[in-house]
Amino acid sequence: MDLILQAVAHGYLGNLIRDQRGAAESLESYNNAARILEPLEKDVSDVKLILRNVYAGRAEAYHLMGKYEQAISDWAGAFERSPTWEKDRVAALKAVSQAKSGDVRTAVSEVERLMQHTSPQAAQWYNFACVFSIASVNADGNHQDHAKQAVDQLWQAVQAGFDDVKSLKSDPDLDAVRDRPDFQEILAELERRSAE
Repeated sequence: MDLILQAVAHGYLGNLIRDQRGAAESLESYNNAARILEPLEKDVSDVKLILRNVYAGRAEAYHLMGKYEQAISDWAGAFERSPTWEKDRVAALKAVSQAKSGDVRTAVSEVERLMQHTSPQAAQWYNFACVFSIASVNADGNHQDHAKQAVDQLWQAVQAGFDDVKSLKSDPDLDAVRDRPDFQEILAELERRSAE
């Protein structure tokens, strides 16, 4: 049990370091947690979810560092260990890393699948928008369709409660659609709401 507590501490420390000092510095903590937990996973039932959190945290760190292949691998590990109700959220995050890696076709296909069979939350709609925005730059022939889809998914996110104006203004994943008039409408609406 002491080993598991050490691993949990490493995982939380990884999250803190990633958010406070930077993604690259967090990897040591995540790797330490994974090294402790992986051999215990088959024998201790609670380890699966703890390891899922470690993989998800490390995937986010890799994504922030632009190491998308490693992020995709860790998102897959997190997905495998996630409870059913969490799998769609993890799949959406993995799709963003896939799109950033250049595997736009797979990312768009996954997002389209998720859109058809889930009830996405605001953050998932936002991630769908990011995938379509990235695809609008990198996809063959569907640039305008993907750009429109990106903005449509942002509207869905706003309707589901998304209100992060700062992310809309600064997230590089949305650069491809930021100058569109329909994107500017969303931004104006959220700024109006926040001023009330």
